[in-house]
Amino acid sequence: QSSNEIWKARSLLIGAAALYGTNFSLVKLLGDTMPEGVSLTIRFALAAAVTLPWLFEGIGEMPNSDVLTATWLGFEVGLYNSIGYVAQAVGLETTQASKSAFICSLAVVVVPLLDFITGKRIETRQWIGAV
Repeated sequence: QSSNEIWKARSLLIGAAALYGTNFSLVKLLGDTMPEGVSLTIRFALAAAVTLPWLFEGIGEMPNSDVLTATWLGFEVGLYNSIGYVAQAVGLETTQASKSAFICSLAVVVVPLLDFITGKRIETRQWIGAV
């Protein structure tokens, strides 16, 4: 890999981490200035607008069963994600953004531990990430 590709990847990772880090305070700020329903509608509309070009890729072609299955599973994951965002916005009404960010970030530690408890083999990199 070239040096430019490595720096691009690192820059994108830092940008994603910065966006994740500001998520909780921005949701708290939005919740203080407008109803949760309105702020969630704005967030999901922006996300839909950004991903819209990929939705219409290959229009006119008959999708195969793999595409239909992936689409259905994507809707299911989206539903769970939506429920999580609504719960986060409602929860931020009664707690500080820093506490919410800490609790949500515990998933990095809890998920590998739950995998371990259920008998799944945990790789070394997962243990390092959890620590």
